[in-house]
Amino acid sequence: MEASDLQTAKAWTAKKHLRHLWAMTSMDTARDYAIAWARAAKDTGFKPVIAVADLVLNHLDQIINFARNSVTNAGAEGINLKNAAELVNPPERLLLSNFSCLS
Repeated sequence: MEASDLQTAKAWTAKKHLRHLWAMTSMDTARDYAIAWARAAKDTGFKPVIAVADLVLNHLDQIINFARNSVTNAGAEGINLKNAAELVNPPERLLLSNFSCLS
């Protein structure tokens, strides 16, 4: 097997295992699973997988919250973006106002 194929297989396996997180019924179980997953992902030695593992660990509370409640802060971020658009000069404001999330 070529090295690139092995790396692809490692990334696919890590992704496949991370999907089990969404089926966790307890926050503690989900947290423990995510930490164990990240440890295993880092053991692959594949830099992109390690980067995702770090990302998961850095945002673990938000990921667990979403897995449990399917709630995000996207609405608040949209409001923040709209407010930021009002602060920029008129040509940029017109460009930004064409995005549906700002109208």
